[in-house]
Amino acid sequence: MAVGPVLSGKQVELLPVKPEDAEFIISLRTDPKLSRFLHPTKPNIDLQLKWIHDQIQRAGDFYYVIYEKSTKSKVGLISVYNCADEHAEVGRWICTEPVCAVESFMLSCDFVFTQDARRYAVLKVDPENKKVLTFHKTLGAEISDGNNIDVNPDESLLTYVLRREIFMELKGKFM
Repeated sequence: MAVGPVLSGKQVELLPVKPEDAEFIISLRTDPKLSRFLHPTKPNIDLQLKWIHDQIQRAGDFYYVIYEKSTKSKVGLISVYNCADEHAEVGRWICTEPVCAVESFMLSCDFVFTQDARRYAVLKVDPENKKVLTFHKTLGAEISDGNNIDVNPDESLLTYVLRREIFMELKGKFM
């Protein structure tokens, strides 16, 4: 069972997804502008509830709702998943507030490197998602050639690797 700990920053709090979040998840993941770089989601509450139930049962799969502390409102989603010996993926990232997006990503990576003790985070990005590509490069993430990490490749996405040492050097600037 994979219900992650609450992750709290200055502006956001990441709380594990619950069945009550299904409608919110559907609203974000079916919004054409917000979800254009994510795998499609069907607007079916029963399918979403089943997905949440299955996700909670999967080891190494932590799905979070991003809450903005000042407004006490849900503003996005992010996950840490496919946890393996040395790495975990950070993704399923969708957020309506840019400042909250940055902090939610940093909190997720901090979880990967400190609480979960992984050596690197795997970041898969649609090649058209220029903002996220630029952000990952700013953090020092490197494009993977597929030989230096042990992950399942997705031919339609670019795979980046963010190493623990690089993240720890930059963490103070963003958190």
